[in-house]
Amino acid sequence: MDFTLEWKLMISMFIVVSGTWESKAASTTLDEASMAMKHELWMAKYARIYVDNAEKERRFKIFKENVEFIEKFNTEANHTYKLGLNEFSDLTDEEFIMFHTGYKPTSSFKNSSFHIDWRNEEAVTPVKFQGELKPP
Repeated sequence: MDFTLEWKLMISMFIVVSGTWESKAASTTLDEASMAMKHELWMAKYARIYVDNAEKERRFKIFKENVEFIEKFNTEANHTYKLGLNEFSDLTDEEFIMFHTGYKPTSSFKNSSFHIDWRNEEAVTPVKFQGELKPP
């Protein structure tokens, strides 16, 4: 019988989790185990491999916070769309902005209220009348 990677991960996580149920409160462990399983499945789906356990724990914490945010957002009734997990689910907002938007903060502009009114610098021309707007 040929098991997929996801099923193998689910079975191995069940074995690990079932051993911890005896030592912790059932509801807390179940929530943590469920989140750990979700993270393992997510890692398999997006082929995410961490360099060591410390990095994996740090990324799991971020992943868990993002999942909690997604679940809270999706339970609110006033949204016309839903959020979900994707390949960026183990990144903080700052990491996503830094790695995937091209934004590179510099020390001279970081946390400043730098502003130039280009009209005063004669970099733009005055507003020009472009004719009347006629109805269609």
